[in-house]
Amino acid sequence: MARTWSRQEGDLKILEALHKYKYLRGKVLTKISGYTQAKGHDRISALKRQGLIIGEAYVKQEKAATRVVNKKVAAIYYLTTKGLVTIKTILGEEVNGEERGRKPSEEEKERAYRASLLLEGLSDIYDTFSAPAGYKIKQDIPNFVPIGLVNRNTLIFFDKPEKSRNMISKIVTECHRLQERFQSHETLILTTDERKRNNFVSYSIEHYGQTERILAQDDYTGIRYLLAPDQEFKNYFISSGIEIEELDKPYDGCSYIIDREMANIFDVVGLPAKTLRRVKRTNGKIYLLVSNDRERKTLYKHYPEYQDNEDTVVIELGRQILLNHEAFTIKEEPLQGEDKWAKALQGYASQN
Repeated sequence: MARTWSRQEGDLKILEALHKYKYLRGKVLTKISGYTQAKGHDRISALKRQGLIIGEAYVKQEKAATRVVNKKVAAIYYLTTKGLVTIKTILGEEVNGEERGRKPSEEEKERAYRASLLLEGLSDIYDTFSAPAGYKIKQDIPNFVPIGLVNRNTLIFFDKPEKSRNMISKIVTECHRLQERFQSHETLILTTDERKRNNFVSYSIEHYGQTERILAQDDYTGIRYLLAPDQEFKNYFISSGIEIEELDKPYDGCSYIIDREMANIFDVVGLPAKTLRRVKRTNGKIYLLVSNDRERKTLYKHYPEYQDNEDTVVIELGRQILLNHEAFTIKEEPLQGEDKWAKALQGYASQN
């Protein structure tokens, strides 16, 4: 007796996510679906049994004592041909007979794993992300440009496994090209660890970097702040009850009066090199916003004059959120509404 697929809304969200991003790991699919982790893995298994999706192991080499071993770190899922035809039919997209499920390469698995981690960490704003493939086509950007994800007007890059200044140079250079082409767009580079973040920051500062921001991928507080469209550093002073006045025109190089002193405030989360150069040329008291203690130490490493300086105040975003969660209020957006999927299910059921 043939198995039949009991179409559930969460299943459709899983299929649509794989249609959108091509490759994702199981954990993020369960979050996107709205299922509990256990139920989500059950539904992924059900979709596999129905021949709609396939999973491939993503393996990384790790040192174990005196030898190197291959360790499975995730299962990367993708649509089969049947799955692709199914979700395109449900979404009302044209099925032209050229649909094919395609197994990911090792590089694609690594990129999918990195994208999955970010989407998991920021699952409450999942709908603000989009896949780079469609964006590249729309903006006529060559496919080799290594954009990992897009979030509104922010282009997100992931560092690569190889350890070389050439890799850093290539990614930073692509950021600069896109900054010049799309003046309204931001670029964000996410690294696998703090050491690599320091390497990128050092390169950007030493090579006259522009507005690219660089964070470790696990710094979800800093990433969330940068991706929130309504956040400004001055909100911190307002919500903290600190007297602040923004001047209509700069006076003596200062744009604010804070606590009755002429001052300037700079959001340097991600340590954008161009902004840091502006800070060095400013007058008055300086207020700098960094993401966390690690970023503060990196700032002092490159600009020791800011440490123990009574005219410079460095504020850590993460610490302030812990002390006053309203200091930086992020507007959360829900996942895709149920109405869309209820209609899609109803329409698909009426056709089958």
